[in-house]
Amino acid sequence: MRNRLRALLAPLAVMLAYGSFVAACPMWTEEIGLDVWNYYECDRALEQNRREMARMEVTSTQIGRRLVMKLLITREVIDGRMKLADATEQFHALNLQEPEVMTQTRISFPATTDRDSVARQVISFVKAATRDNPSRSHDISCQLEMERHAIN
Repeated sequence: MRNRLRALLAPLAVMLAYGSFVAACPMWTEEIGLDVWNYYECDRALEQNRREMARMEVTSTQIGRRLVMKLLITREVIDGRMKLADATEQFHALNLQEPEVMTQTRISFPATTDRDSVARQVISFVKAATRDNPSRSHDISCQLEMERHAIN
């Protein structure tokens, strides 16, 4: 009979000790992973984080693809195989794929029209790509500025 009483009291004592610990230090139980009552909320948060990471991966891939395209266009302009007007059209199409990009372009390259703003963006890309050769950068930038004024 005493063994049965001990068998009932031992788990009760453990549960009371655990309950007291949880009540006194709820953050500790969470830190060491003993907050089992919070499992479903944690699982839901984990799933939400997985979805957010997947969305961010897609966004990152899209941003990378647009940047690569802009760098290829920039190279074409630098090498003289593409005029500013064509590069501007292609940059503009890439910018419109994500509305926030066009908004940021307007802020970073203020102009009276979106077309002029994007043309300034193209010139900025060219300047950045040719910064290792200041005289070439200056020559190309001057040529592009003349083209920009001619198309606006």
